Amino acid sequence: RYSAFALLMLPTRGRNAPLVIVQHGGLGLVEAVAGLRGSTSNYNDVVARLRQRGCAILLPQLPMWRDSAEPRCDQEELEPRLRLLGGSFPALHALTLCRALDAALALPELRTASVGLAGLSYGGCNGIYAAALDPRIGALLTSGFFNDRHAYPLPSAVPPGAARAFLDAELGALVCPRPLWIETADQDEFFLP
Repeated sequence: RYSAFALLMLPTRGRNAPLVIVQHGGLGLVEAVAGLRGSTSNYNDVVARLRQRGCAILLPQLPMWRDSAEPRCDQEELEPRLRLLGGSFPALHALTLCRALDAALALPELRTASVGLAGLSYGGCNGIYAAALDPRIGALLTSGFFNDRHAYPLPSAVPPGAARAFLDAELGALVCPRPLWIETADQDEFFLP
């Protein structure tokens, strides 16, 4: 059995606000990304900046943490169970994002909202899968993850058999013609551009 939660921040101005899904990276917690735990460190106050622009913010929590946060999340225990069922972390994460979007868009205030997604690191990975699958996501920013999966074949980022059809470039093509912004950096500590 699997359950998930999300943090939703609505603007004070009411209806017709755009909705931005802000997706945390690996080991991220929605409270930290939202600034509820103080500094947002490498998230660069993205939630505060989007809220200043009148956006509604959806922060789905994906099962990716390893600290003392509750409920306990053991990725090493979860991954083999997903694979036994023919699933993968990218599939579970994309499904979680789409279901969180279902719930948010069911609210009267957001029923007609335009939707964008901004993801950092693993959030960018999960964002590109979700945007490739869900046309309601009208724009995508993927930061710090888009790369050559043959060079970086992380099991938590690549479903079994992905190289036969859909790696990062092909997923990006599935997002288009919707706007897609890809950020990579030569100072990234995990992936060379």
